[in-house]
Amino acid sequence: MAELIFKLHQVPDDEANDIRDLLTEHGIPFYETSAGTWGISLAAIWVHEKDHAQVGKQLIADYQRERYARVLQQRATETAQQTHSSWLDHWRQRPIKISAYIALIGIITYFSIRPFLMIGV
Repeated sequence: MAELIFKLHQVPDDEANDIRDLLTEHGIPFYETSAGTWGISLAAIWVHEKDHAQVGKQLIADYQRERYARVLQQRATETAQQTHSSWLDHWRQRPIKISAYIALIGIITYFSIRPFLMIGV
């Protein structure tokens, strides 16, 4: 029976490729399912054998610990060098786009709560 070893929902492409390469390197046969046309199915990596699943899950867990440490170190370096981008930096790069998003959020919020504000009137 097939066993799920890794969900691909909202996983960056580089991480998904690394997982595929990792499983291939260790000779673990796997297959993937996609999210489908409307994105409602389960995008994941599966294996057929239970012993492959255990080894695969352990390899993925080790990889994710290493990736977390690497990304954490990279973020600390960016923070120390002040090269990371903040929300304000994004606004400075695209002020019209960000302002339009904020206005859209305000309009949606207004029309969402307006019926409740009109109850007492």
